[in-house]
Amino acid sequence: MALEEEFTVDGKEVEISDEDAEALNTVNDVLSFLKTKGISD
Repeated sequence: MALEEEFTVDGKEVEISDEDAEALNTVNDVLSFLKTKGISD
């Protein structure tokens, strides 16, 4: 998934399960998900 590639930082890969990906319907959903993974803007 493009998001996984884009937000891999310092070799720390972001993995998005199929279940999580189904819930990412809006930009806000994606931002909230990334924050739970320790990634912020």
